[in-house]
Amino acid sequence: MYDLVNDVERYPEFVTYCSSAEVIKSSNQEMLARLELKKAGVNINVLTRNTLNPPFGINMLLEEGPLNLLDGRWTFHDISESASRVSLVLDYEFKSFAMHALASNILTNIASELVDTICRRADSLYME
Repeated sequence: MYDLVNDVERYPEFVTYCSSAEVIKSSNQEMLARLELKKAGVNINVLTRNTLNPPFGINMLLEEGPLNLLDGRWTFHDISESASRVSLVLDYEFKSFAMHALASNILTNIASELVDTICRRADSLYME
């Protein structure tokens, strides 16, 4: 599951609201990635610095975007040999009240849907 989440460049292939994804810089400990998200007429472009802790988690911090704050944490816990618990927690604050009013619910929905999308992707790749 960690590998699926960390494979940011493939998001546009299976995450319907991700129109582009680019890894700017990557090492074993860190990744700088840009995502363009489009949903319900709202475009959100973010550049995040992701601290990698395979296979347990990924921490994301905002570098650029329409937010004052974006702090995210993916965590992965093995439940059994063939099952994992995946969670994503996002803390965010938009720079403007107008953007907050327009996009706050959309960003919350994106975060929720992303976990489901990753799980469906895992099922399609690994369950036969």
